[in-house]
Amino acid sequence: MEINETYWVTSVEAAKRAAVTDRTVKAWAHKGYVPRNEKGQLDLLSALEHRITTLNAEIATLRRRKVANGSLEDLKLAKLAAEVRLLEAKADSEEFVRDERAQSLVERDSVEREYAEFLVKARARLLNIPTRLALELAQLSDPSFIERRLRDTVYEALIELANDDASTQNSQELEPTADADD
Repeated sequence: MEINETYWVTSVEAAKRAAVTDRTVKAWAHKGYVPRNEKGQLDLLSALEHRITTLNAEIATLRRRKVANGSLEDLKLAKLAAEVRLLEAKADSEEFVRDERAQSLVERDSVEREYAEFLVKARARLLNIPTRLALELAQLSDPSFIERRLRDTVYEALIELANDDASTQNSQELEPTADADD
């Protein structure tokens, strides 16, 4: 299994997922089998992979030591093989969850593009204010009324931008994705 990204968990969580004790997982980390971050958390997928490796080594040892009591050794082998399959399934599941989380993030280019579009809209709306109010304000002489009118118009433009942005987001959430059609 190829690991592209690290999924950090506590030693207790790693031990639970690898079906070993917390002390065992800490020993793996101490020996360098499992990476540890600056917060003391462990790489879950590395812990699961190390556990699979140790189980496979136990299986190989039992196969080499096959003694007269074959049925007991066969049971141990079957149990270990089942544990390996279970841990491999857990590791695959953890990798799937990590990949799924990564895909839920928005691409940077998309965010930058939407931000640029919003700035263009905001700029256009705000620069349109003097044109819209020039004739009306030119005839007035009360500075406080002019200031109030300008402030109200700026707020109006900002509210319109916010409403446009919210309605755009809502319509995008309601649009079916390409995957939904398949």
